[in-house]
Amino acid sequence: MLGATGYVGGHVMYRLQQSSLAKLHLSYLVRDSQKASQLSKSYPGVEIIQGDLDDANLLEKEARKAGVVLNLAATGPASAIVKGIQEREMPATLFAAAEIAQGRYSQLNQEVHDDLKDSEKIRKTIRSNPMHVVENIIISQLARVRTALSFGELSNLITAEAHSQEIIKDPEIKEEIDAGKANSMSGHAAVLWATNAVIKSSQSQAQLGWTPKASQFSNETATIVESEAESQRSHT
Repeated sequence: MLGATGYVGGHVMYRLQQSSLAKLHLSYLVRDSQKASQLSKSYPGVEIIQGDLDDANLLEKEARKAGVVLNLAATGPASAIVKGIQEREMPATLFAAAEIAQGRYSQLNQEVHDDLKDSEKIRKTIRSNPMHVVENIIISQLARVRTALSFGELSNLITAEAHSQEIIKDPEIKEEIDAGKANSMSGHAAVLWATNAVIKSSQSQAQLGWTPKASQFSNETATIVESEAESQRSHT
């Protein structure tokens, strides 16, 4: 966190230290050595990083190591923070870790993670991946996994609709790319585009009595594609 010795940052730091999040690894950037010493005495379990907001290399280095960055200081260091975040090692998508480790991209995954029947297994998976900070914070508050989204044949529906609206010329696959080329086109693209973990949301129906009432996604595809195409055109 940046700005821990400021008015807002000081209040946030105090709240963090009084909450259950204090057991996480918390680090604070402090410029003044005297204030750094005071904070270390008041909160001996935290990491105090002495440095300046103008030290871009330090900010990038610390951002690369952080799971969550709170900038409660000036806006100046934002670019260095963003650069550090972009360069950090991306934690594997929770349920696609095996696919990523084995390089099994764009392959059908037969395993289904049901958030009702497999709830304890899902929580165990989250706990074993400390880089997934937000998910671990949620389950540490005794929250339960409630919802999930499986994309299924989403890409095929979108492609077919884009072709029918003459946004793309051909719905057929003309080129196959490997993980290396995908990553060269966009950061972590192999993971984001080609892993196929399947998650089934059952808790919302079994425990909350929820049943789907709105229109199916397939009935909304045309509107979604048209809206996205218009958005893209307005930015070119």
